[in-house]
Parts: sequence; C-alpha cells; structure tokens
Amino acid sequence: MLRLAFSSEEDVRAAMEQIPGLANEGPEERNRMLRRLESFRRMLREQALRAAAELDLTVAPDREREFVESYWRARASAERTLREEMEPRRRQLMERMEQELKEKFGAR
Repeated sequence: MLRLAFSSEEDVRAAMEQIPGLANEGPEERNRMLRRLESFRRMLREQALRAAAELDLTVAPDREREFVESYWRARASAERTLREEMEPRRRQLMERMEQELKEKFGAR
C-alpha cells in the first residue's frame, strides 16, 4: 500500500487496471478507491509530520513529501526487520500454546 501511496497519479491508475475485478468496475468505484488512497496519503503525512515534531525537526514545505516518504520507508523497513527477528520466538510461543491447549482439552 505504501508503494501506491507514493506513486504518481498515472502509476496509481495503471495499478488499478491490474487489480482483478476493479478494471471492470465503473468510474464510481475507481473514484471511491482514489478517494480512499488520498485519505490514506493524508493520514501518512499527518503521522510523519507528527513524528518530525516529536523529533524536534523542522521540515521545509518543499521537502515535506521527501520527508514523509523517507519516514515511512524507514519505518516499514524497521518493522519488517523486527517481524523477521521475532518470528522464531512467535513460532515457539504458538507451539507452546498449542501444546498447552491439547493437554488441557485433549487432542483428537
């Protein structure tokens, strides 16, 4: 979704043509999707600028888009790394939970 949020209008419209089912929808549905994407973009911008303020950063208006994209790309990368690092632990905890449930409720 981030990729679409930071894509040009032409790229977004081209991507929408590739979405199964949406290519056959009328202009109302496509416009609804574009409005949702614009709402998502506003939310991304607001959160990134809030983070900038918390970091005591002043983002010049002409660099705002660059900052918002940089912030979200870095955040997505950090979250992806955390998920990868935590996956073995998550799996271990899930296996323990499953074993406890089997012991408590009996396996078939």
